[in-house]
Amino acid sequence: MKLIFIFLLLNGSISYAQNRVGKEETSQQNPEDCPSPNPSQFLGVCNAIWNTSYATTAGFGYTYQEKIWEIACAKPSVDSFEIAKAKIQKMWLKNRENFRCFNFPNSIATDKNITKFSLESGVPGFILEAIKRYNLDMNFKDPADNKTIMDYIKDRQEVMLKQPPIDQAKIDEYEKIYNILKNKGAKHAKDL
Repeated sequence: MKLIFIFLLLNGSISYAQNRVGKEETSQQNPEDCPSPNPSQFLGVCNAIWNTSYATTAGFGYTYQEKIWEIACAKPSVDSFEIAKAKIQKMWLKNRENFRCFNFPNSIATDKNITKFSLESGVPGFILEAIKRYNLDMNFKDPADNKTIMDYIKDRQEVMLKQPPIDQAKIDEYEKIYNILKNKGAKHAKDL
């Protein structure tokens, strides 16, 4: 009798586990529709860039990385990187013009798109990840200045070359990011 009970208990546990795995796999195969992030969530990512801190989730270096996954409804413990990447790309395409960092009076890029804001915040890792890791499309005009990230970088380089002291390291950083963007197909506003 005990043997039959143990057999039924184990069989039920195995069925439950198989059912859970099946549901997680289905979740990964059909990425859920994710609601658009609200302004508070956008601000959370901006704050995480401005006040850089280390992540608490394994696999992430910084909190802004965790927050990007969160607002894209990507789940580190469930979604593969490819599924998460697709969710992040979908979220970005739906929201990139609205993904702006407001009320940072000490930033040249306050009220502008998060890509511009990250460059001016000393955290170019955000834009580099956006381009290289997630292949996010940068071909759009920021409503704040009607310019693409390519236009912004060239404008900033020109300004920096005219204002002493010249920060050659920052100019070189801009050029490096500009070339990466260009190689990934990013365009100036006049070419859109």
